[in-house]
Amino acid sequence: MRLLFWRKQSTPSSDERATPPRRWAWLGGRRVLTDTPYVMPKDSAEGDRLEAQHHLFKLAAGGLYRAPVRQPRAILDVACGTGIWAREMALAFPHARVIGIDIDPSLPERAIEILGPSGRFPQNFRFQVADVLQPLPFEDGEFDFVHARLISPFVPIKAWPQVVREMARVLKSGGVIEVVDGEQVQQ
Repeated sequence: MRLLFWRKQSTPSSDERATPPRRWAWLGGRRVLTDTPYVMPKDSAEGDRLEAQHHLFKLAAGGLYRAPVRQPRAILDVACGTGIWAREMALAFPHARVIGIDIDPSLPERAIEILGPSGRFPQNFRFQVADVLQPLPFEDGEFDFVHARLISPFVPIKAWPQVVREMARVLKSGGVIEVVDGEQVQQ
């Protein structure tokens, strides 16, 4: 099933030009991002779903990753959602610098709620707001391991070459990219 939406852009008034546009809206009681191809909600219920999905993937894969990774020094999780995979990688590789990027900071904020007042992110983990459909905000060859999971729902087919090119650009020579995703069917 494919859903298509079109919205006519209105001409902003002078008051609207002064304030930055809101990047989200409420739809059926769920918080969703606007002006992005990401179609899933970005709220606490979605955060809970992503956390459960992570544990199912980890169980099915027999671990956090399948790539031939030994002792990475820098790890990037592209479109990290709640950041759970990146946080667990930070614990598994305490000497590595681990960065999770996502377009919206609300899900990592939800992760802080789940961890509770005594919980915290690992010292070697950092979250950064970034849009995978734009150039990644990192230097060439900065990471040993670049990971992305289930990004096909919001990466248009025509954008895949650029997304993969950006992941390869930030990868060190000899590094590994692991993309875990479903099959896209083009009709």
